[in-house]
Amino acid sequence: MDNRLFREKLLSLVLPITFQQLMVTVVSASGALMVGVIGQDMLSAVSLASQITFVYNLFTVALTIGTSMFAAQYWGKGDKDAVERILGIVLRTSAAVSVVFFAGTAVFPGMLMRIFTPDPALIGYGSEYLRIVSVTYLMCGVSQIYLCIMKNSDLAAKSMVIGSTAALLNIVLNAVLIYGLFGAPRMEAAGAAAATAVSRAVELVWGGGFTMYSVIMGHMGTDAVAANSIANIVKNIIASLAMGIGNGGAIIVGNELGAGRLEQVRLYGGRLCRISILSGICSGIFLLLISPLVLAATDLSPEAAEYLKWMLVMCSYYMVGKYVNGTTIAGIFCAGGDSRFGFLCDTVTLWCFTVPAGFLAAFVFRLPVLAVYFIINLDEIVKLPAVYRRYKKYAWLKDLTVEPRQEQG
Repeated sequence: MDNRLFREKLLSLVLPITFQQLMVTVVSASGALMVGVIGQDMLSAVSLASQITFVYNLFTVALTIGTSMFAAQYWGKGDKDAVERILGIVLRTSAAVSVVFFAGTAVFPGMLMRIFTPDPALIGYGSEYLRIVSVTYLMCGVSQIYLCIMKNSDLAAKSMVIGSTAALLNIVLNAVLIYGLFGAPRMEAAGAAAATAVSRAVELVWGGGFTMYSVIMGHMGTDAVAANSIANIVKNIIASLAMGIGNGGAIIVGNELGAGRLEQVRLYGGRLCRISILSGICSGIFLLLISPLVLAATDLSPEAAEYLKWMLVMCSYYMVGKYVNGTTIAGIFCAGGDSRFGFLCDTVTLWCFTVPAGFLAAFVFRLPVLAVYFIINLDEIVKLPAVYRRYKKYAWLKDLTVEPRQEQG
């Protein structure tokens, strides 16, 4: 495959995956921002409650990465029966995880909210949100696995249509149910949860380490929580392309590995790394350019607005690490079955550096909010040296469709 064909195939995968990821992020942003118009406390509560969904999404991402790892290679090999077997195995695992999260948020929402904040008002709003959103875990556990299989089976565009339609419906329902438009009941924070539940149902018919950061910020006051919420929304929207490049690159690499073209894979890995670095730099610059518009569009207290201004500056350096790590760890490495490194890298960085450093900064040394935010956003940068060394070893250059006895022979 020459450069032109490589770019065309990468774009055919990256664009729909990025758009779908963007729509998911925009949905989350729309609910928080619409609720934020009603009150800053409600914005903070929904943001903290959404961290339970973030933890659930970590499991979903792990399952979809594992699914893509094998499905892409077997699809590239032409073994569709193996892809179907993979789907059945992952669906059973995903259903089990979904039931646990459903039960927890439906029965113990208040207990879960107390992990993130001691504020009674935030606990009340957040508990109401979690009770309603709990049912979405059951539906999401099935729909996301099916969409993952579609992406790896030359149906990335259809997967985008299904996911994006559900996302658009969620945005519309957010407005209708949060504000009580067109005769609907005014549900406020509960409306955001109900809108998510309905959109997940439509999507299904159609087809915890990082949360500790929120625990830290949640105990530093509502101004810090509100600013952190907006900063994360902006950061996640701009980082949507990183998910597209990583997933699209994983599919291309996986297809080539399954077909046995190992030297071609080595060449594509280098191209993808260069693309990720350039994309990360451009995204960081873009974030800085739109920061004044974000500040003008938000209705925060003066102190929260000041926090947000500097948080957005810090998010800009985060982009380079996010794009490079997203392309290598979640894309190239996993395509070759090297998911163990990503797990270890994330776990060590999270629990041996950012979480302990964040807790010490916030609760022992009582550093200012912005200093704490700077520390807990170093995780993607801290990983880079280890990721680079792992990439150059080419331990990820493996054909997973070959039986072990065949490799030995």
